[in-house]
Amino acid sequence: MATQSTSHAPVHHARKSRRDFYDWLDMAIKTAGIAFAVIAAFQAAGTYDRDVQEKYLDQKIKFVDDVLTAAGQVVIAQDYKSNARALDAYGVIKHGQGIALFGDDNTYRAMIAFWNFCAERRDDLVPAKYDPRANYLTVEPTFENLANAFHANIFTPEVATS
Repeated sequence: MATQSTSHAPVHHARKSRRDFYDWLDMAIKTAGIAFAVIAAFQAAGTYDRDVQEKYLDQKIKFVDDVLTAAGQVVIAQDYKSNARALDAYGVIKHGQGIALFGDDNTYRAMIAFWNFCAERRDDLVPAKYDPRANYLTVEPTFENLANAFHANIFTPEVATS
């Protein structure tokens, strides 16, 4: 019996050793899978964040295009009626997305300054004596300030490098 127990002992030990090896192998594969999943999740989160930032920038650029187009219509208005209509269209756009996209920062304040300047000027204009050239020369510097405010907000170093 002593020989039987000795002959079984190495076999039993070999089975236990093989089982331990497979257990460790299984655990290593699961750990590698978890590590891969965590890395993939961080990669996906980073990609999602970049996508959101790009969409936000696209929305800002679209808004800036709309606002500057509407403000440009105020600058180049050929008569009093078209000036008033263009200023009203500008006001609708400004009050819509402007505060939502830019908050109460310098860009939104530049939109307000353009609105206030043009609204005060419209109140002082006499419809029969409206001069498109004088309107252009008077309003254009304020329009340039508005465009510069948008440029400073959109083309920041963070946006250019990302």
